[in-house]
Amino acid sequence: KQLGDALLVRVGQRFVLTPRAEALREPLHALLAQLAALVRPQPTFDPATATGVVRMIATDYIGALVMPPLLERLRLAAPNLDLHLLPPTPRFFAEIAEGGADLGFVVRLQAEAGVRARKLFSDRFVCVVRTDHPAVQGGLDLATFLSLPHILVAPLGAPGGFVDTALAELGHGRRRIALTIPHFFLAPALIAASDLLITMPERIARTLTVDRPLRILPVPIKVAPFDVSLAWHDRVHHDPANAWLRDQVRLAMREL
Repeated sequence: KQLGDALLVRVGQRFVLTPRAEALREPLHALLAQLAALVRPQPTFDPATATGVVRMIATDYIGALVMPPLLERLRLAAPNLDLHLLPPTPRFFAEIAEGGADLGFVVRLQAEAGVRARKLFSDRFVCVVRTDHPAVQGGLDLATFLSLPHILVAPLGAPGGFVDTALAELGHGRRRIALTIPHFFLAPALIAASDLLITMPERIARTLTVDRPLRILPVPIKVAPFDVSLAWHDRVHHDPANAWLRDQVRLAMREL
């Protein structure tokens, strides 16, 4: 009915093809073969022979923790697979959804349609000052904390953060942000050469203060710990390559 032709016509005890059906025979075989290829199960991902670039969104803080163990795993299992680290942007979830990035590391996880996430590790905040800072020789109390000029690391350039939220909720007023920078790795040299104070995640603070004249102190207010999660989109959830890479990130981070 759709083709306007009988296609099969009875001739005695059998059916024969009409000229229209004969004309469809070869292209139909080709189309069915293509359809079979489309619905065939995906081949198993082989990291040993995989090539190409994987794009991941990460701050310098997360990259410094994740990349060393992950690169070692990829060196052994997928030596021809390259990584491209992208800086975070306000369009983090859109980049994940639209294919601008294959994976992303996120601290402020939010409900987003089609985005999945897996917790990797937790961290908490500490304060860092230079070792001979005159105002904190006896420790760091809240009054001193509020009186000192602060550095704020704002990867997206936006003001505020976990500490400012905690101060506001506790009614302790505001701290003075004397300097805003985009990366944690800028902080050690700036802190060592000034009376500035920075509040940063403990894991990166432990790394950045090694062999430097810097001192780690507890934050004098209660600031809740936070989780770092790996995020990806539904569109790659069943992709063998993406699933394998997600598992490598998880295994690389299990010691944390």
